[in-house]
Amino acid sequence: MEKVIISGATGYIGLHLCKALDSKYEVYAIVRKQSNLKELKKYVSSKRIIMLEDNIKKFYTQMKEIEPDYFVHLAGKFISEHSEANLSDLLDSNLTAPVKMLDAICKAGCKNIINTGSYWQNYDGDNYNPVDLYAATKMAFSNMLKYYTEVMGCKSITLKLFDTYGKDDERKKVLNIIRDMRDGETLDMTSCEQKVFYCYIDDVISAYMHALKLIKTSKSQEHKEYSIRSEIPIPLKDIVLQLKNLSGKNIQLNFGKRDNRNREIMNPEGIGEVLPGWQEKYSIETGLKNFLNIK
Repeated sequence: MEKVIISGATGYIGLHLCKALDSKYEVYAIVRKQSNLKELKKYVSSKRIIMLEDNIKKFYTQMKEIEPDYFVHLAGKFISEHSEANLSDLLDSNLTAPVKMLDAICKAGCKNIINTGSYWQNYDGDNYNPVDLYAATKMAFSNMLKYYTEVMGCKSITLKLFDTYGKDDERKKVLNIIRDMRDGETLDMTSCEQKVFYCYIDDVISAYMHALKLIKTSKSQEHKEYSIRSEIPIPLKDIVLQLKNLSGKNIQLNFGKRDNRNREIMNPEGIGEVLPGWQEKYSIETGLKNFLNIK
């Protein structure tokens, strides 16, 4: 059975990916010491969970012993506005630690790498124009991955994610906040005029599964970037109002009461080439009904 090692395995997408891979691959997970492993252990045995903070020489030795066939990099730290207080954490989480993992895994003989990027790397649709320092760190790691691809003879794919959502999602995202509101509560929001691509979690996981198959059959030593999105973005306000109506709750959404984020991407249409051979199966309506547990 082929071996897949995953970073960010305790996150929302990571846990769903581990579940999907469990019966098809021998799955290993790289975690941080502060990670909550309760859910992860349902899909990955304790002996296949590796702590990154352990002695770095030990980490390199572990990777050589495992000899992974694939590395899926999901780990990352999202900080929309960096400061002197969180700068070190941002750089360590998105650059230093990922490069340590990549170096050890490549030197262990792994030739197939799936990286996770963000559409925030492409403000105004530009090839290089990160929205913020978080996006800049994602771009920097992608560039380092290109180096390893050339020097170590790897094949690599970066999957650029847009907005994601799904059942049991506890991340602090706008749809989750609205879902958890109670009757009579109000929420001040931006105008929500920006257009967005929302991708349901099952479609996100199918993209990673497809990318693993795609990279296995690829014969070219190169780094490619693909987007995980549909063709036409939808105004965020339309999605928010549809969610409110489907929930049946008596809640008040006050549009225009908050300013947009600095350098908000108002229309992501056309950012990146869609992953070849992959297509969304869940419409917004179907996804939101699943999100709310509506049969």
